[in-house]
Amino acid sequence: MRISATGLALIEREEGFRSAPYQDIGGVWTRGFGETDGIGPDSPAITEAEARANLERLIATVYGAAINALGLPLNRHQFDATCDFVYNDGVGVLEENSTFGSYLRAREWTKAAD
Repeated sequence: MRISATGLALIEREEGFRSAPYQDIGGVWTRGFGETDGIGPDSPAITEAEARANLERLIATVYGAAINALGLPLNRHQFDATCDFVYNDGVGVLEENSTFGSYLRAREWTKAAD
């Protein structure tokens, strides 16, 4: 499954857009819509369109792909929300030994959402 336009808009709204690199509250260098991989103080500024393309690529190739690899019967809203959560917290939250990952595997959707 691929993230929907609504799911992407959710991430964009929650992350906010900043063209130039900045340090987030945790001190991590970030730009665009929360992009962190390979970003540093000397990374070039990007446009909103470039940031959106980067976000779509990252969701398709990293975050959404990791969710799809679990083979779960998620509906559209569950998949989009899971993409948002995993994009924000990292793919480690999907591991079996994480609370979220264990609830997903057990198909305990309400507990996963909580």
